[in-house]
Amino acid sequence: MSQPALASAPTLTVIDGKPTTLSTELAHHFGKNHRDVLRAIENLLPSLTPEHLRNFAQVSVEIEGGQGAKAAYPAYRLTRDGFTLLAMGFTGKKALAFKLAYIDAFNRMEAALH
Repeated sequence: MSQPALASAPTLTVIDGKPTTLSTELAHHFGKNHRDVLRAIENLLPSLTPEHLRNFAQVSVEIEGGQGAKAAYPAYRLTRDGFTLLAMGFTGKKALAFKLAYIDAFNRMEAALH
């Protein structure tokens, strides 16, 4: 059975030596509405310890509208752990492909250690 193809990988930006991505990129990657991703993050945050909250930094992104108008919208900057934690809760074909790829990568790493 072939796995569904993922959208191109989210853009990464290194902040304080750690690769991060924006919630807007995550939404695009998984084909979700950004407002739904924001809701998923905001539902997850109250359950996290302060150590894990550091994986989700609230930011503002500027989006161009029609005729050159720009507006600022809320977003989150996620670390790899934040991205993974959030994505593991997603459902659908793209989310399943991500989970399977994550498991495969972990299994390859474990095999290399033996």
